[in-house]
Amino acid sequence: MSVAFDSVLLKQVSGSTTSFTTGAWTIGSTANRMALVHIVILAPSTSITAVTIGGVSGFAVSGADSGDTNNAHLTMWAVFNPPSGSQTATITISPAAIVVVGVIVANGVDQLTGVNNGTFKNQAITAISLPVTSQLGDLTSTMIYDIGGGTPSSNFTVKWGASLETDFRGGDIGPGTATPTHIWTGSLNGAKSAVGANFIAFNITPITGLGKRMQSVIYSQG
Repeated sequence: MSVAFDSVLLKQVSGSTTSFTTGAWTIGSTANRMALVHIVILAPSTSITAVTIGGVSGFAVSGADSGDTNNAHLTMWAVFNPPSGSQTATITISPAAIVVVGVIVANGVDQLTGVNNGTFKNQAITAISLPVTSQLGDLTSTMIYDIGGGTPSSNFTVKWGASLETDFRGGDIGPGTATPTHIWTGSLNGAKSAVGANFIAFNITPITGLGKRMQSVIYSQG
């Protein structure tokens, strides 16, 4: 089973705040959902204390954190099986700052680990390349903060953000191939930060010694 794109919350920008609730978007009902919450905090020395979608708590994705750089902090949080239907996300931080948020939801995602292989890169260069380790059938996603403005490479799909902004913040998904390199190309040789992570594909492993009917019953109950 391969991971499939479900839905996206387009870019939301707060005022200076310690708790930001986004506008609503619609999450599908296909099984084994997972959300990646892309967060840019436009201030150094801030920390995220909680992320929720539809009241379901998330967790920080290990490795998908830029630290404080370019007067911003990029990070990704993940939420298992966010509720379907019209939902909002809430991000709580300390101290108060401006928050930029986009959310990408996928289905067909492993429900034990969900996401892995968080990574980041900070560079002052025209194009920033960020490989995200994955297997065929997984789905990678990255996010960028580019002081000069940026656009993605052609084999990736921007899901939130606008490439015409002077300070470009946006997120994409990969092509579903193994370990793709996400390349964001800016108009200027300016400071860039990118973080990424991988949605792990849900995989049913056959149980030795059980007939197909019994295996189907066990999987349907899982």
